[in-house]
Amino acid sequence: MIGSAAAEGSFTPFLFILNTIILYKQLAVKKTDLQIRISQWIELSLSDLLSSRILFLAGQHRNSYFLLQQSVEKANKAFALYIGFTEEEFAKDIRHDQMKIFKKEIKKKEVEIQELLSMLERFPNAKNSALLKPFNFHEYHKSLLSSIGTIDNLRNVDLVSISASEINYLIDGIYEIEDDEIQLPKFNDPTIKELFKNVSDLLGQIEIKPGETTKGEWDFVINDEQNIRLLTKIYTEELKIVNRVAFIEYAFIICAFFTIQHSSLTRYFVGDKNPLKIYTKKLPLVKKQQEIMDVFERAVLEFKKMLNSKPLKI
Repeated sequence: MIGSAAAEGSFTPFLFILNTIILYKQLAVKKTDLQIRISQWIELSLSDLLSSRILFLAGQHRNSYFLLQQSVEKANKAFALYIGFTEEEFAKDIRHDQMKIFKKEIKKKEVEIQELLSMLERFPNAKNSALLKPFNFHEYHKSLLSSIGTIDNLRNVDLVSISASEINYLIDGIYEIEDDEIQLPKFNDPTIKELFKNVSDLLGQIEIKPGETTKGEWDFVINDEQNIRLLTKIYTEELKIVNRVAFIEYAFIICAFFTIQHSSLTRYFVGDKNPLKIYTKKLPLVKKQQEIMDVFERAVLEFKKMLNSKPLKI
C-alpha cells in the first residue's frame, strides 16, 4: 500500500532520538506566518468540503465530487507546506497532482534511510545494537522504492471505477492507523531506563570523529532522575505528534487516491464520457462518498487541532 510506507516511515527509534530537540523546538515556537498560511489552506479545504456535503444532499453528485476533490487537494497542499514544500512549488511542479507531494516526501525519506544504511556500513556494530537489531532497514528501503513505483503507475490505473469493497478496505485502513498508537512507558518504568541505556550503547558505536562518540554526554544526562523525567515527557509529546501525523498523512494519501482522477472528469467531456452520467449513485465512489467525507474531515480537523495546540510545558 502506497500510504503504509509513509506512515511506517514516520518513526524509528534511532531517528526518533536524533530528532527530539528539533521537534521540541517546533512545539515551542509561536505561530509563524507559515502556520497561518497552512491554517488558511485548511479553512479553504473545510469550506469546499461543506459545499460538497450540501451539493451531495441536493443530489448534485458531479459538482459535489468535484468540490470533494478540491477539498482534498487543498488539505494536501496544507500538509505539503507543513512538511517543507513552498507555494512556488505548487505552481511550478505539483499543480493538481497531489501524489507528487507524497512522491517527493517518500523520496526524501528514501535518501535519509540510504544515508542511515551508509552510516551503519561504516559502524557495523551499531547494526547489532539492541536498539537497531529488530529493524530491517534494507527491507524498509525497498518498500520506499516500491511505493515510488506504485505512485508512478497510478496514471495507468482506473481509479474511477474502484469497487465498494476496495473503498471499504481503504477507509478501514485509515481508522486502523488512527487507533494504532505508539506509546512510551512512564518515566519510572524500568523499560525507560533500559531504552536510554540502549541509546547509550548505540551512541558508543558511532564515532562523530575518529575515536570520539557522544556516549559520555548522553550518559551524563541520563544519570539524573530529573533529566529522565524530562526526556520521557518530551519523547511522549513527540510520539503524540508522530501518531497524529501518521493518521493525517495516511488519510490524505488515501483520499487523494479516491479523488485524483476527478479534477477534469467531473467538469468536462473526456472522449465519449459524459460526467452527468458518470457521477450517479451507481458509481461506488458516489455511494461511499459520505463515508469518504467523514473520515477525511476527521483527518483535516485533527490537522487543524494539531496546528493550534499549545507548546509543551516543561
